[in-house]
Amino acid sequence: MLKTGAWKGEPCFLVGNGPSREGLDLRRIRERRVIACNVAAFEVRSDIALVMDRRVVEKWKLAWDAIHAVGTQVVMPQAAAFDDTLPPWIVQAKVTPRHNWSESFEEGICWHSDAGLTALSVAYILGADPIYLIGIDLKDTPDKLTSNAGGLYPEDWRTNAKDCYLRMREAWESHAKEATNGRRVVNLNPESGLRCFEFGSFEEAVK
Repeated sequence: MLKTGAWKGEPCFLVGNGPSREGLDLRRIRERRVIACNVAAFEVRSDIALVMDRRVVEKWKLAWDAIHAVGTQVVMPQAAAFDDTLPPWIVQAKVTPRHNWSESFEEGICWHSDAGLTALSVAYILGADPIYLIGIDLKDTPDKLTSNAGGLYPEDWRTNAKDCYLRMREAWESHAKEATNGRRVVNLNPESGLRCFEFGSFEEAVK
């Protein structure tokens, strides 16, 4: 179960699905606290895999079974789960009303359509500090569609990047001050479209 403050003062890596994560040796964070978003959990060992899209679970159920079997806690916001047909080992986390920021799991996690921002809320409530962002790009792709998670997502799951990433950036920016209250959030992609946190390098973060 998720416990408020369980990672207090521990560094945490939040791994999203943006293409900037490609080429990074994610084996170097195997022994660190890690939250992986959606199919990023297929690429990196994580303590928590945050799933926002139930289609991701349904399409790759055997892969999720294997991830759960090695000890990763698979979490889905209650607002995204919809019903009781999901595997019983998925933790359905309470969410706050009106996307409010929160200090505890009892209040609920701050749920948005963007898995990265929801994962940031989870890391914050766990007490992680600093929180390093990997693969949080939120910028137009060359073909003008949202990034394709290394080719895993079917084409009909993708949407217009400009509109989608604009909404996501606005959501992140609306919570940036709360997320950095008394702790650091460091974006490890200096070319990210998200500009509301300090920037750092992967090499420095994994030292």
